[in-house]
Amino acid sequence: MNFIRTMGKRPELGVLISLGVVWLAFVFLSGGKFAGLGNIAALLAQSAELGIVTVGVAFTLICGEIDLSVGSVYGLSGLLFVLLSSKLGSVPAFLIALGIACLAGLINGLVTVRTMVPSLIVTLGMSMFLRGLIYFTTGGFTRTFTEMDFLIDALGGQLGGGFYISVVWFLLIVGIFTVILRMTRYGNFVMAVGGNKEVAKAMGIEVDQVKLITFVLCAGLAGLAGMISASRFHSVAATTGTTTALEAIAAAVMGGCLVTGGYGTIPGAALGAVLIPAVGAGLVMSGAPAYWYQAFIGVVLVGAAVLNLVVHRRAVGQ
Repeated sequence: MNFIRTMGKRPELGVLISLGVVWLAFVFLSGGKFAGLGNIAALLAQSAELGIVTVGVAFTLICGEIDLSVGSVYGLSGLLFVLLSSKLGSVPAFLIALGIACLAGLINGLVTVRTMVPSLIVTLGMSMFLRGLIYFTTGGFTRTFTEMDFLIDALGGQLGGGFYISVVWFLLIVGIFTVILRMTRYGNFVMAVGGNKEVAKAMGIEVDQVKLITFVLCAGLAGLAGMISASRFHSVAATTGTTTALEAIAAAVMGGCLVTGGYGTIPGAALGAVLIPAVGAGLVMSGAPAYWYQAFIGVVLVGAAVLNLVVHRRAVGQ
């Protein structure tokens, strides 16, 4: 019972164990190639971009909502950054793209709290709208930077040894948002709103305001991740970010976030964002068919959601 209660208080413990098991299994199955420096560098680069999105998604889930538009925000922000950099410079392009990402989050939040339409529907509609804009703007073709400068390098440049600076951004954001969730009034409000909205209102918490801020932060982080990805690859494809939303939600749930809200941690979600690319890379290096990746993630996602709910209920004595 004490062990179960400990797990309930540490949602990230389950994904940490899973990551360790997956890591050891793929090191063995790949003949040690999985632990190679090049693979670790590539894995961390993928995890960093997905992880930044996952931090925002985790906040949204903990607040009792869901955001399916982060993948399209991710793709559109990267595209705007690429297109506008050649005309306005990278700094104005960065600010405009980030502002539009936050605007998308604000619209998601306003429609959700004002109309009471579930955020699942609102953000799905936003995702489809933004993806349509991406295809309209690109015509389905890839867009690349015409010139490189300091900001692009600062977002997606290499540190050496195959490692990218995006890992630093990822760790910095995980640290900042961990502090926000655990040590600030806003973080406490997010947990309270996700746990029981009516009780939160009775306590005097501005529930709608908390949700609006959360949607804006979530979209802003997705936009930042999209620009980091564009800077790393020096280009953006029309399909960029098509699977990002589902992968980020899966990572957050695997990391201990409940889809019902009020429970989860940022480090756990970040570890989930490392686990998902690790599975993909491990299956490829082990010679498994590519389609096993989605099958594995689907099974683990459902299992993690059920386990998190059972452990949480037992931990709180329900």
